[in-house]
Amino acid sequence: MAWSSSNRRARFNRGWVKVRAKVLARDGHRCQWPMYDENGFYMGICGAPATEVDHRHRDGVRDDDRFANLWSLCHAHHAGKTHVESVLGRYEKRRRKSDREFREHPAWR
Repeated sequence: MAWSSSNRRARFNRGWVKVRAKVLARDGHRCQWPMYDENGFYMGICGAPATEVDHRHRDGVRDDDRFANLWSLCHAHHAGKTHVESVLGRYEKRRRKSDREFREHPAWR
């Protein structure tokens, strides 16, 4: 399993179950993903039934569990957001590794 070696459970807020329930209730159990038309005009939120709570933004060290930084999402939008974050994270990790290897080359010593 992809998460078998992850430490994500240790990073969770101890009261996450209650926080999650409060966020879902606050958002009316509806997906808060912003929807735009083909011209980029805001059309409102997705509004599909939300079953998942996610962080709007991540600070890179620890997740910010303030209510203002949490939102309810449907599975499709949560999966899509997570996929994009994963791709960007892998790209950044490759870039840092490449920079480090370049700087460690004997020509730079």
